[in-house]
Amino acid sequence: MELTIDHVVPQALGGLDEAENLVACCMECNSGKSSINPDEPLVSDVSESALKFRDLLRMTRSWVEADIENEGDYVSMVLDMWQSITAVDDTHCFVLPDNWKSTARYWFKIDVPESYIEYAFQIAREKSDNGRLPRYKVFRYAAGVVGNRMDEAMRLAQERM
Repeated sequence: MELTIDHVVPQALGGLDEAENLVACCMECNSGKSSINPDEPLVSDVSESALKFRDLLRMTRSWVEADIENEGDYVSMVLDMWQSITAVDDTHCFVLPDNWKSTARYWFKIDVPESYIEYAFQIAREKSDNGRLPRYKVFRYAAGVVGNRMDEAMRLAQERM
């Protein structure tokens, strides 16, 4: 649905371009209202819905903002854990692939527990230390371990339903 900005009190009736007099509404509602006085029933219903939508939008924007902040913290946690587990010396660790942040964001969205990631990084590091996995493949291998753990959790949840 395409939204437009509408004047509660139409400009033709003296309405101003101020935030208190502006609402978002669909094209159909806006084009059908024309210069109707805001006290008329049709406009009153639209205005009430628009105000409810505005309030809901404010609330959901704050949720999204908090989610973005939490996602950033999660991605930082993944990086810190990676650097800790794959440290080669005091200043170097295994190289991360270019897409590691996308993977970390995906893990955040599907609510992967930190313990799964730590487990996967440790397993992949051990495999590399034993010469069975090149360092440049460690993150990808760990991502597969995380996926397998999440699949296992889903399978167990489905069995219990």
